[in-house]
Amino acid sequence: MRVVPHEPLELVVGLPPLELEAGAVVSSHDAAGWIWSSEDDALRVGRGLPLDPHVDTVVLVHPLTASPRVHEPDGFWGALAGKGRPLRPWAHRILSFNLLGSSFGSSGPLDPGFPTRVQDARVPLPTPVARGDLAFDEAKLPATVTPFDQARSLAAALEHLGIPRVRLMAGGSLGGMVVQCFAWLFPERVHTAVSVAAPAASTASMIGWNHVAREAILRDPTYPRAAVGLSVARQIARMTYRSPASLDLRQGRRTAGPAHEVTGAFSPRMPYRMATYLRFHGDAFADAFAAPCYVCLTLAMDHHDLTRQPPGAAEAFAKLRFFDVRLDTDTLVSAESQAALRALFAERGADVHAVRLETPYGHDGFLTDGGALSAVGEKA
Repeated sequence: MRVVPHEPLELVVGLPPLELEAGAVVSSHDAAGWIWSSEDDALRVGRGLPLDPHVDTVVLVHPLTASPRVHEPDGFWGALAGKGRPLRPWAHRILSFNLLGSSFGSSGPLDPGFPTRVQDARVPLPTPVARGDLAFDEAKLPATVTPFDQARSLAAALEHLGIPRVRLMAGGSLGGMVVQCFAWLFPERVHTAVSVAAPAASTASMIGWNHVAREAILRDPTYPRAAVGLSVARQIARMTYRSPASLDLRQGRRTAGPAHEVTGAFSPRMPYRMATYLRFHGDAFADAFAAPCYVCLTLAMDHHDLTRQPPGAAEAFAKLRFFDVRLDTDTLVSAESQAALRALFAERGADVHAVRLETPYGHDGFLTDGGALSAVGEKA
């Protein structure tokens, strides 16, 4: 049994410049991470030394707006890691990195010198469209980042730490997209990949919801601060993350009374609890996140299409186990788009597994339904 430090550690690694898929270059390329492992790993991290490549490593990739912290109380997948849980630092090295373009320490739009859309050199300049033109000053928009870029950044961070291959890589939603891209580009570097609630390519519906959220932000005259726009964007997104049944159960048609009391009485002057729930979470999110990063990451989700990049070596796919996890009440990601994902990896020769989780919570079930996801962790 390995000796585990009392607390997980945070780290930041400086990486080589990264040329993005659309052509811009992240010259100052940092990856902020979180590690829960042995005392030896803690010492090596503190001294900037490579980690032992023979230790089984688990990499968890956060969803859209989470930080890289995994464990409770504020971690995004605390139900999976810790004593009595599927992922135990006594047995595995547990790693997570903040995604490129986010606002929790990795390189992103908040950094001076982060490229703008103007520097997307590989794609043609935008031309006006007949209806619904989205013209916006490209100098005020972050350079295009895609899940392929985020996967390459993650690969560079693992290489920097001296980890040539990981035992397990798992992620949900945007994190699932990045896991897919990593396994697609570098099948030789991962034993088991788990993609939760993520399609092979973003659907028109997903792109549409993300667009409406960005409209709230970019039409806020205070952009890039855009606190009001960011709050509204988050409220819109939250409606797509939860199933209608779960919202009916938790909020229903009740109104919020004085001192947060709940009443079923009709009162036009009192807001419905559904409305106060959305406003509370939207405003809290606007205080904790940055609007340009939200624009960057939602566009990354829109640009996700696994078939756009050529896959890695065919012989490496034969050694890859790939799990696609479907949430039965997810109304954001369709069952058809996840079936297409499985087909792509099966065609390459991977050992593909379809897992269906029953959860009342919708798309966010992979975060809120820890018991169901723990079963997947044990299986993977």
